[in-house]
Amino acid sequence: MEQPWRSKARARLRRVLIFCNATVPKFNLPLKIPFLAHANATECSTTLQEAPRLQPIPYGYIMMKRKKQWSKGRTIIAYSNTCVGRLLRVAALALQQMLKTTWPHHFGNIATPQLWQEVHELFRANENQPERELIFLNHDLVGFFNSIPQADIIQSVRYLIAEFSKNNKNNNDILLIDPYSKLNPVHSGTSTHSIKSNMTKINVQHIVDIIQFSFDACAFTAIGEVFRQTCGTSMGNQISPILSTCAIVATEITWLRLFGQHVANAHLADQLWIRRYVDNRAIIVDKNVLHNNPHVWQLASLHFDKKPVQLEDEECDDFLGFCINANNRQVSYNLHPQAWRYRLPQSAGSWKLRLSGYHSRRHMIESTVFPPSLAQQQLQALDDLYRDLGFHNLA
Repeated sequence: MEQPWRSKARARLRRVLIFCNATVPKFNLPLKIPFLAHANATECSTTLQEAPRLQPIPYGYIMMKRKKQWSKGRTIIAYSNTCVGRLLRVAALALQQMLKTTWPHHFGNIATPQLWQEVHELFRANENQPERELIFLNHDLVGFFNSIPQADIIQSVRYLIAEFSKNNKNNNDILLIDPYSKLNPVHSGTSTHSIKSNMTKINVQHIVDIIQFSFDACAFTAIGEVFRQTCGTSMGNQISPILSTCAIVATEITWLRLFGQHVANAHLADQLWIRRYVDNRAIIVDKNVLHNNPHVWQLASLHFDKKPVQLEDEECDDFLGFCINANNRQVSYNLHPQAWRYRLPQSAGSWKLRLSGYHSRRHMIESTVFPPSLAQQQLQALDDLYRDLGFHNLA
């Protein structure tokens, strides 16, 4: 007789995301993957045939979401140390390089310090326009990994590959990738230096086949059964973040090419700002422009992305740990009073380690909070909070 908790867990798993029953290939059958441009193709094929015997298939689990009152969760499939991990890692690095060079002007291609600098510049430009009503729109993409149809992901990657090949001056679709390198892991074309043994040669035209293989091989174990994900791309897969990003960026690039020039001609540099951080989109816009300019209205719409992808309004001013008050031209740091959020003086480690959180928060306030007068107030509040926690020497 089946245990009750197992039935409930299985029912919850199916409600959170659409899965269907799947079978695991027998151990004596090779995994079918597209041919890669390896110099040692025979050795690579032999290794992949033996991989199912040596390494397990991924396993799945659910991380419940507190803000959804634990009724929904993030389905995560762990691909680390599995038989397809390296292949997906190489393809992910190739896509990241292609996206960086082909579509550099999308809304998410910016470092966090530069993002806040842009907000400061926008607020400074509006200091002499107190009558202008700026509003802040905080949108979250629902199910960043699980909601984008696999067909849309494939289409956006084909679009990216076509433009990358078109813009490639060397007319060479071969990329050299070192999956273990932290700096510049991707190189285009052939190398003038000796190729290390851990470098992988990949043809960008094969990436679509690798992605399709990732979807087809998305089998994992959970609650004693085997499932296959049928919607979106799984969290925990090395290639999933860049796949979801490609689909979102393709929509942004299409809008920029169709309407970006119209918005630029309207001279809205001090009335419109938009950036995306992964699946969170932030917009600061003049209320009159939002309601009177149809292109800006479409951009700010919750239906900006094609169905079934859906944006939802966060209904708060919190963004990346800060609070944006657009109409008052302010950015404030969210300073939490709960003691459990901080490393206390009684914690293990050196004094420098125990104060590392204080110095980190102080740096973020100094560099991000706007205007400077508000930053000074929050720095004093931070000092008072740490003294209340028992830190008598903050040097």
